[in-house]
This record gives sequence, C-alpha cells and structure tokens, in this order.
Amino acid sequence: MPISVAEISATIMSLIAGILIFIIAIEILLKWKTKRQNATLFLFFSILAYAGGCLSAMGIYSLAGTALDIAIFLQKMTYTFVLAAGIMMFLFGVQIFFHFKKKLYPILYVLLGIIFIISVLILDSVEWKYNLPGYGNDYPLLSIKLEYSIFLVIYLVPVLVGIAFLAIRASKKLEDRVYAIGYRFIALGNLLILTTFIIDAISTASQGEFIAYAITLNFTWIVPIIAAFCSYIGWTLPDWFRTIIEKK
Repeated sequence: MPISVAEISATIMSLIAGILIFIIAIEILLKWKTKRQNATLFLFFSILAYAGGCLSAMGIYSLAGTALDIAIFLQKMTYTFVLAAGIMMFLFGVQIFFHFKKKLYPILYVLLGIIFIISVLILDSVEWKYNLPGYGNDYPLLSIKLEYSIFLVIYLVPVLVGIAFLAIRASKKLEDRVYAIGYRFIALGNLLILTTFIIDAISTASQGEFIAYAITLNFTWIVPIIAAFCSYIGWTLPDWFRTIIEKK
C-alpha cells in the first residue's frame, strides 16, 4: 500500500474518478444504442479510455512500493489509455467538427498515435525517483519520460483546442438554444481535459515539494470527472438538461 497520505488519497481519488467516468461512458453507450451514430460511439470509447487511465493510475499508487515492475507497466498503460482517449476524441471530432478534404489525414493521425502507443509499451518510457520529501526510501514516484510527455502534448493539444474552438464557433450559428449550449459544454469538456494535462505536468514538476505535489496530485483526478460529465451532457443532451435550459 502507499506509504504517504498523498498517495493514499490519490489512490482513493483515482478509483472514484475511474468509477464515475466509467458510469458516464455507459450512459453514452446507452445513448448510442437508441440512436446509433458513429460520433457517439467514438465519444464512448474516449470516455471509457479515460476511465481506464484513472484505474491504471490507482494501481500505480497502490503497487509502486511493493511491485515496481507492475507499477511501471501500469504507468505505461495510463498513458496508453490517455492517448487512446485522444485518438477516439479526434475521431469524434472528425464526425462533427473536422472536415478534411482527404481521408488520408485522419488515417495518418491515427497511425501516428498507434505507433506512439506501441513505443510507450515496448520501450523504456518510464522513470522513477526515490528519497523525495515526504516519502520513504522504498517508495518511488513514477512518471513518463519527458520526451514522451512532449510528444503527447504535441499530439493531443491541437485536437482538444481544435474541437473546443470549432464547437464554440458552431454554437454561435445554431438557433436552437439547447444545442448551442450543448456544443459549449463539449468545448468545456475538451478544455478541462487540457487543464488536466497542465495540472499533471505541475504535479510531476512538484515531486520535490510534498505539499504542492499532494495538492496537484489529488486535483488531477477531480477535473477529468467534470470534463467527462460536460462531454456527456453536451453531446447526449439528456432530458433533465434540456428541461433546465428550456426553462431559462
């Protein structure tokens, strides 16, 4: 088990985040079953992958001090799930917002992501540190290597920002207020995922400062829940959401 309060709380928070995001993914899947749109299915897989990332992170916190090899594998799986979520979100965007003149471009983007996933899984992509403030000598803090983090940012940020920008622009052209606000929630969901990456980067950079690391580490798992929920209500427009908007 984790030996620090920060890691214990992060274990609990990532577990809660994984469960809640999984439930949101199931709600999206149920929506797809009633109206089988490819965009809805891609959004389901994207949210489901984020749930997998949260649960993989829970395993890292729990096992780093006792089963380092498994923790390293789970660290790789966390980034694999995040990247898979980004690929699925890109495909969601292709269905709704991105309009490529050539189908080759989306194919190349997906292939590049798959190559990156394979490299993360088979190469030495994880690093760890011992003897940091607030931790014992036998508990390492794991993180993905810098070059992989840089690629992840370069690969995913244009998609997240692009969908957010196009969703907001499209919302301004829609006469239906419910759909317009729904698109803005989709934009917010993508921007919150981007915020999660920023918080995670700050958390990694703060590993030598126990309090700052503990705060950012736990906050990392709150934002994705809100992001997934925003994407869910923005795209599926559940009846309760429609009722709230129509009454205003």
